[in-house]
Amino acid sequence: MDFDNDYWNALDKRSAQYLQVDPKYIGVSTPINKKALDQLKSKMFEGASAVEIGFMGVGKGSYGQGSTTPEMHGKEEREAIRQMAKINEVTLSTHASIAVGNLSGLDLRENRFSPEMKQNNINEIKRTIDFAADTTQGGPVVVHTGEFPREIYEIGEKFEAYPKEAKKAPIYLVDKRDGKLMPLRRDIEVPEPIPDEKKPGEWKRDENGLVMFKAKKFEEFEKEANEKGEKDVGVYFYKEYLKKDLDVSRGEQERWTLNAEQHRDRMDKLKKIKEEHEDNLKRVENKEMEKIVFKQRLEKIGIMSEREAALEPEKFEEFRKNPEKFLDEEIKEQERARKFYEDAAISYGRRAAETKQIMDNIEPVKNYGVKQSADAVAQLGIYAYKKEKDANLSKPLFIAPENIFPEGGYGSSPKELKELILESRKAMTERLVKQDHMSEEEAKRVSKDHIKATFDIGHAYTWKKFFKGSDKEFNNWLKGQVEELTKDGIIGHVHLSDNFGYHDEHLEPGQGSVPIQDFVKHMQLKDYKGQFIVEWGAQAPEEAWRTMTAAWRTLNSPIYRIDTTSASWTDIENSYIGSRASPNYLVGEGIVPSKDWTLWSETQLE
Repeated sequence: MDFDNDYWNALDKRSAQYLQVDPKYIGVSTPINKKALDQLKSKMFEGASAVEIGFMGVGKGSYGQGSTTPEMHGKEEREAIRQMAKINEVTLSTHASIAVGNLSGLDLRENRFSPEMKQNNINEIKRTIDFAADTTQGGPVVVHTGEFPREIYEIGEKFEAYPKEAKKAPIYLVDKRDGKLMPLRRDIEVPEPIPDEKKPGEWKRDENGLVMFKAKKFEEFEKEANEKGEKDVGVYFYKEYLKKDLDVSRGEQERWTLNAEQHRDRMDKLKKIKEEHEDNLKRVENKEMEKIVFKQRLEKIGIMSEREAALEPEKFEEFRKNPEKFLDEEIKEQERARKFYEDAAISYGRRAAETKQIMDNIEPVKNYGVKQSADAVAQLGIYAYKKEKDANLSKPLFIAPENIFPEGGYGSSPKELKELILESRKAMTERLVKQDHMSEEEAKRVSKDHIKATFDIGHAYTWKKFFKGSDKEFNNWLKGQVEELTKDGIIGHVHLSDNFGYHDEHLEPGQGSVPIQDFVKHMQLKDYKGQFIVEWGAQAPEEAWRTMTAAWRTLNSPIYRIDTTSASWTDIENSYIGSRASPNYLVGEGIVPSKDWTLWSETQLE
């Protein structure tokens, strides 16, 4: 890939045929806990031709606590940043606060997808979009992903977080009515009644006549689901797991309902007896005889038994004198019992209905989460598009979700990042067509321009610790993933840093084992036009400049030319020491001029 630039592009023999990157395409991130203008100046003095300004905090910021936000930078400072970058031909990009955990709205404190949290996160990112519209000429607004939990083994057969993860890891489902996250242990065994082989249609019973059960494992449900063509094994498993609760609730509902009906029937019979007795008292002349007959009738239906009469003579005497009172009390008792059993039946019925509703409304966390995340990215894409138009920026201002490290959740693998970008573009297209009455063709183009991924090769490389193959196999896997992303036009921005495959330590390029040169070469071949932002982090504050110089060295970027002789900054022969001309800039406490060469006001003599 050829670059139109003012540099000689001299390369050493080892990599001349391999890689060459124009320094104007190499940038660096700023510390996210300090004032943006000061950090921009610092990075410019280090020689950066592209700078990414990031933030640490959310809500109200505080420099004292290192919690910086876009809104801590007023109009004058924003204008100063814009003018400084423009005059010095520095390309700016922005990074939304790293404290924004996800775009889906997942609140792990409440264990649910919260619309309130989702909107709060959207608003936080809008603050950065506003800042970017005031300070940059367009470009990416980087946002971390990490949308919802998923397991490492799901990425591919060669990935595993721990031994037998696929058999032990939880299954994550969501109740789509309220966004509640429902993790289900995969090692749960569900009791299943054993069919009686000798009596088709009946269950096998033990010597006491009780139905016998066996423990059914997830693997059996998985096989069963595949045979039945079920779309999602986890949903099928959870529904089968909930069936036992549903069966218990429905069984108890039927039992208590039957009891309530029995007491209702008895109460109705007693009321009928009472009505008949009252009618007889009105009709017959011998009322005493009617009372005797009435009393005997009550005894027959168990209101006063012979045993009670023998044990409680006083009570029997009262019954003999006033049987109507005993009937009324029995009617009330039957009503209380009926209500008790009916309430119990309703309670179990409600529990059964709730269980059935859960079964009808559960879906895989991926289905629910991606929909929420894509909706948020789509909203932000439209917001960035309109801000770009209002500010008359020279290039698209786009939202750029970034793959984070594997443990962060969905969106951190290249495949997931691609899915998220494509779904977000689809959601944005639908919104533009419906809300802005844009043609579908135009909406697709606008969506593609305003939603692109930030691909962090250092983050992607930390998948290595979970890979069960060789280093060569892993690098081939990573190469294939990157090829998929570039083939489908997913990547719009790039982050570079180095590590050894365990954690995102942000070593300077060339100090770890990340295949940075291979990656950058691939991006060049795919005609990538954006910047390569090198992220600092593992360096001591006074040596942050090493991030920039290491990037130049690793990407073979010369920084000055002497006469007609080209010289890379790494060449000892033509380095700063003994040079015939001054370099463009100097970095490092041991190299830059001391304050002896300044006025009393500390103005540099240049």
